[in-house]
Amino acid sequence: MNLPLRLLFASGLAMAAAACQTIHPTPPLTQAVQVETLEISEVTSSVSGAQVTHSAYADVTGYLSNAAASMVDPPRQWRKGYRLYIELLEQMPHNAMGATMLVPFERRVPVDLTGLKPGVFIVNVNGKEEHLEIPDSVDQYPGLTPSNPYAAP
Repeated sequence: MNLPLRLLFASGLAMAAAACQTIHPTPPLTQAVQVETLEISEVTSSVSGAQVTHSAYADVTGYLSNAAASMVDPPRQWRKGYRLYIELLEQMPHNAMGATMLVPFERRVPVDLTGLKPGVFIVNVNGKEEHLEIPDSVDQYPGLTPSNPYAAP
């Protein structure tokens, strides 16, 4: 084979190999949303047998950065000592052409209280903080009675 024919053949192989490569799509871009207000609401306790469970909600308002952005579900939650962290993220699709304006949102997030003992905790949602108190007894909630009348007090 002469040199020009070899170069043509080699370049053809290189282009064919490049065309056969699999292109993996890049995941959507994510970033933290801007949180304006945070309120902890409905700290409730319920009794089932000898087990007391607590529940609370973080009511959050803020802004998405773009009209094409959407909230990532579910919000990520984790603990460090007496701090409960909730991370609210938005995602932008690739090549999105949404209006570049802040878009308001309201969100109610159930706070994960699984396994927490009574005490005062700090809930942090994207940098905004609020206190949450888990009571040491259900006596602080008038009218709350065990679902089992024979349950231990």
